Amino acid sequence: ASAMAGSSTAFFITACFAGAKPVTAANMRCSTVVSRRAALFTSVAGLVTVPHVPAASASEVDMTPTSKCYLDFEIGGAPAGRVTIELYGNAVPRTVANFKELVLGTPGFGYKGTSVYRVVDGFTIQAGDVARDDGTSGRSIYGDSFERENFSVRHGQEGIVSMVSSRDGTVDSRFLIDTRADGSQYLDDKYVGFGRVQDGMDVVHKIEALPTTGTKNSPRPRVTIVDSGVL
Repeated sequence: ASAMAGSSTAFFITACFAGAKPVTAANMRCSTVVSRRAALFTSVAGLVTVPHVPAASASEVDMTPTSKCYLDFEIGGAPAGRVTIELYGNAVPRTVANFKELVLGTPGFGYKGTSVYRVVDGFTIQAGDVARDDGTSGRSIYGDSFERENFSVRHGQEGIVSMVSSRDGTVDSRFLIDTRADGSQYLDDKYVGFGRVQDGMDVVHKIEALPTTGTKNSPRPRVTIVDSGVL
């Protein structure tokens, strides 16, 4: 397990900061802080070997927004703002349908009232555990989980919204928002992107900057999705 974690972390740092090139002093500008963040992200976000799902070529991906939704956040009980997300239903229709229904709460459960359970400053915020609200579980409209659809939406820009992959390669309700200014290409072929933040990245960065506690890197004070819906 430790060997796997070490190799995963090395790959993470190399792909993120050196474009998957050999690690040298010239191309590896990683501080101790960044290395710790990389290790944290590797351990908590599921960068593990999972069944491969082919990615479509760039020319085959229809990134036309098919719908929009919103998430309203509170930080410590005080309004923090709205995040509006455009969804790519032509590229990943099953994934988008799952997210929309959870935004609406149609199946009798959904994102309203759940929390942001993990923050990795400089990388991502994670939310959407509609089962336990602590990041350890989730639930989809298709059952407890469903297979990853495809990797056609790439992580080449800030604000891409993706499903969090479980260790068995399935997804449920948990999602992440990429906060890196130039995207996080190391998430490609591992996480199913399905949308992008259209408005409200200032809210996302406000959440990202909060202090955290515990091994799960949970933000404090509590960050809650107090309302959600489709525009």
